[in-house]
Amino acid sequence: MKSVINLLIIFSVLLIVSSADFTGDATEYTKGVSTSDGGRGYNCGFMWLPTNARTHFAALNAPDYKDAINCGRCATVKCIDTRCNGYAKEVKVMIIDSCPECKTGDLDFSLPAWNDITNNYAIDRFKISWKWDVCDGQFVEGNIRMGIDKGANQWFASISISNTQYGVTSVRIGLTMDSLEELTRRNDNYFFKTLAKPIQSFPYYVEFTDLNGDKYSNSFTDYTPGKVYTWNKATTTSTSTSTSTSTSTSGSSSSSSSSSSSSSTGTSTGTTTGTSTGTTTGSSSNNESVVTTDGFYFLISLLQIVIYLILIV
Repeated sequence: MKSVINLLIIFSVLLIVSSADFTGDATEYTKGVSTSDGGRGYNCGFMWLPTNARTHFAALNAPDYKDAINCGRCATVKCIDTRCNGYAKEVKVMIIDSCPECKTGDLDFSLPAWNDITNNYAIDRFKISWKWDVCDGQFVEGNIRMGIDKGANQWFASISISNTQYGVTSVRIGLTMDSLEELTRRNDNYFFKTLAKPIQSFPYYVEFTDLNGDKYSNSFTDYTPGKVYTWNKATTTSTSTSTSTSTSTSGSSSSSSSSSSSSSTGTSTGTTTGTSTGTTTGSSSNNESVVTTDGFYFLISLLQIVIYLILIV
């Protein structure tokens, strides 16, 4: 009986460890994103970002970046370093960049995020704990945004989706909802394809799926490279497909901003000096699956309770 109890204790400890948040090193590399930049110059290539994401953001380590699959997601971070002296404020950030030199669990922060996490400690390397979280509050402002890359044309689609609660897993575009073409996600978070049926008439339709499995679609009557469009349908977390049939002809134009992100630069280096040096290249499939952990952690917690009850009986 004693050996059984010991095994249960070991198993319980393993469960607790497996359900822990991500842990890693925190570093700082940049002050923030100006309103006019909108996210250009960072590897996730966003053409528009909500207010908080322009100041409180992070570059994700290479193993977790996963060919941009986690761009636009939010994470809640807290300091677990001894130098924080018990200061453990939870700070939300958005992933808008990659850090090739960072190891699994590491995050490289903007200066405002660093100051909030470490209570204004001098720039260094700190231990942190973090977990994926829903983007809400000022991390989602109004309706979904769609940016058309400056390198796009009627035959070549290259678009960026931002201002979502759960990030984006796939994007389709077409002249009708019955003829949508699947786009491929690049490493700079743009979804692109040479279209079989070019955008030569209006309206055209765009549909995307988020990490929660929900689909959102909207029709548009303008297709101008370098411009940002506002969807008519606000971001929701409904379990059914959300479709907006009215057209969107306006949006915050960003054609006067910096160059197209088809060769996005500004990769975080993961050092405390904050030098921005990297350049993203290559392409990847957008079919990579992403596993959400909330349900898993709930089951783990339930198992822990059961094991605890067994131990005290």
